Amino acid sequence: MKQFIWLLIIGGVLLGVFRLWEFYDQQQQTKDLKEKEIRQITDGSNLQGMSQALEGTYRTAQSKGVLGLRDFLRDYKGTEHLLDPRMGHIELDYAVLMMSKDPAVARRVFTEVKDRTPPHSPLQQRLKLMERTFN
Repeated sequence: MKQFIWLLIIGGVLLGVFRLWEFYDQQQQTKDLKEKEIRQITDGSNLQGMSQALEGTYRTAQSKGVLGLRDFLRDYKGTEHLLDPRMGHIELDYAVLMMSKDPAVARRVFTEVKDRTPPHSPLQQRLKLMERTFN
């Protein structure tokens, strides 16, 4: 009888450990999926609206930081080479970088992008994520 009770206790402990491991694994998978979704939202390289000829120029501007993006947008915003939704995505990157330097400009840029972005745009998810920060 004593051995049977010990078997039940050991079996219960093993079952508990297994259930805890399953729960942890499920939580980790959920976390990984959310991180992947956020990375996809913040990665605008798959968005339409920028010609391939500008990709190199954009990467160079991006590496220069906020001033590089400002100059890039000044030079190409509104041209046939840079259109929404990609232009909006780049402007949102610029707004994020400007938030620490000049919050008023960052909020203005964010509001401009938000106001002109249609409800079905691929930028809507990113705008929703950023809304709390910029309002």
